[in-house]
Amino acid sequence: MLNKKNLFLLFIPLFLSINAFFALYLFPNNVVLEEVDVQHPSIPTSFNGFKLAQISDLHLGFYDSDSQRVQLLQMIEKSKPDVVVFTGDLFDNPDDPMIPIDTAINFLSSIEAPFGKYAVYGNHDFGVSSNGLYEEIMNQAGFTVLINSSEPLTLLNGDKIFIAGLDDIMLGLPDVNKTVKNIPEDAFSILLAHEPDIADVIATTSISMQLSGHSHGGQVRIPFIKPIITPPKGTKYVNGSYNIEKEDDETLLLYVNRGIGMTRLPIRYFSFPELTLFTLRNASAQ
Repeated sequence: MLNKKNLFLLFIPLFLSINAFFALYLFPNNVVLEEVDVQHPSIPTSFNGFKLAQISDLHLGFYDSDSQRVQLLQMIEKSKPDVVVFTGDLFDNPDDPMIPIDTAINFLSSIEAPFGKYAVYGNHDFGVSSNGLYEEIMNQAGFTVLINSSEPLTLLNGDKIFIAGLDDIMLGLPDVNKTVKNIPEDAFSILLAHEPDIADVIATTSISMQLSGHSHGGQVRIPFIKPIITPPKGTKYVNGSYNIEKEDDETLLLYVNRGIGMTRLPIRYFSFPELTLFTLRNASAQ
């Protein structure tokens, strides 16, 4: 007959096996669609229902899978976004001679968005022997890489919102003033910035919303406890939505995407990979 001690000893390997399955297979291979309603007074009413999909942190070449990409593409196609953005970290190591360049181009080219596809650099998009490779791949796949620049998204009636991209704050040459200089202060504007913790600086500008990645939502989390390990420039804002107060009594809307891939460790734990779908609406619209 099993006593309590023997039962406990049997329970330990069972517990470890179940959690290993979760970390190695369940969490990494199930992409979750997070839907976010964005209401802001600067959004023109003609943009009500406009959809933007955010992908981040693919980290191709590090325990990535075809099935995950198929799942992600199906979710994007079903969501029918007007714009798709990628907030950095395409490959885990761009200097690796075995990086799946064709896989990246084929996947990114398969994504469709009538108002365009936009991207920014992440810290993993810089290499020693692969300088410029990221931008070349993204352009070939139909993405516009925004480097301290902005572009208007214009409807047929002339109404506009703006999308901007900041160069990576860890390894690039970010210039916030240059990034926002062509954006009217009263316009609704979305900034793509890989590392989320730059948000406190962005809150001093006229930018309305910031979309980031980088943190992987902590990648390995313990329920009800803050993430144990977070990357530099991704420690304050780690996952999901934040409202950051500005001096003019307005608010910067920050969203931190958990990303798709993994880095350093081939596991995710209580941090599902994520596709985010934002639906824009004027704050006064019913």
